[in-house]
Amino acid sequence: MAAEPVESPEPSLEPLNWDGSSSIAVNDVIEYTCKGGMKFANDFHLDSIAATLLPGLVWDEPEWIPCVESESSIVAVSEE
Repeated sequence: MAAEPVESPEPSLEPLNWDGSSSIAVNDVIEYTCKGGMKFANDFHLDSIAATLLPGLVWDEPEWIPCVESESSIVAVSEE
């Protein structure tokens, strides 16, 4: 049986290792990263957080950390 990634309550996070159509199986791990060069609010060095699909199609969710603008994300947006 397959599932969809858990939806992050933080709109600034997006699934990093899911293409939007592949199935997700029990024990698969989906990593979430900040969009557009933003950084995790509590740790600018953190690259991603992860959720794991457990038996029963229940997600082991991470602590959802908000993303904040960083100097590099502001420069990237202004260059577009």
